[in-house]
Amino acid sequence: VARKKGIIVNMSSIAGQRPLPGALMYCGTKVFDDFFSQALEMEYRHKGILVQSLMPMFVESNLSTEVKRSYKIPAKVYARQALDTLGLTSRTTGCLNHSIQYTIMSLMFPEWLQSTHVGALFMEFLWNRIRRDSKVSWISGEAACPELHGKQEVQRT
Repeated sequence: VARKKGIIVNMSSIAGQRPLPGALMYCGTKVFDDFFSQALEMEYRHKGILVQSLMPMFVESNLSTEVKRSYKIPAKVYARQALDTLGLTSRTTGCLNHSIQYTIMSLMFPEWLQSTHVGALFMEFLWNRIRRDSKVSWISGEAACPELHGKQEVQRT
């Protein structure tokens, strides 16, 4: 703050954008991360501090081991794309692939529908679809970023 410049990047998640049964604590902490980032941005913007909230979908990590690979983006690729958004917006999914997926999901499955019985069944269907091996997905990482999947090996530790 004394230098009147700086960057703060907080990792939230798209899971903080709507409640997900079975993941309430995770979603709640991600809502907090995003709101905290928004408040920091408002408070420190005039002091030259840039604050950004990243809200990814699935990124390859220990937390996403149950999700099939075509729905995930490698962590290093995600980080590179997310850094490219610095200074453009204070809230972002961090990469084009996740923005497209979230936009389609929001249009096809609005939040009001999610809270109905039909919506709950549909959410269960979607989660099972993401977890199960299948040849077709509603929009896979391979479709949105073919250069990132299959042609580039990611080291696993």
